[in-house]
Amino acid sequence: MNKYYVTAQRTFTIDYGIKVEADNEDSARILVEQCNDEIEGWENTMECALEWCHELNEETPHVFEIKER
Repeated sequence: MNKYYVTAQRTFTIDYGIKVEADNEDSARILVEQCNDEIEGWENTMECALEWCHELNEETPHVFEIKER
């Protein structure tokens, strides 16, 4: 399985880069857009929102870029 670095917007103000393992770029995009709550390291917790004053956006993340690692 290949490793990808995906940059996506999860909140109104912050862009994230997260690492995912997938068979191809399309699978990596689906992981981020549809399975994002299950990805470890994705800053979507209330604790993160309180610490960094994020406003959580529960909509589907918007993917900007996918790079193979």
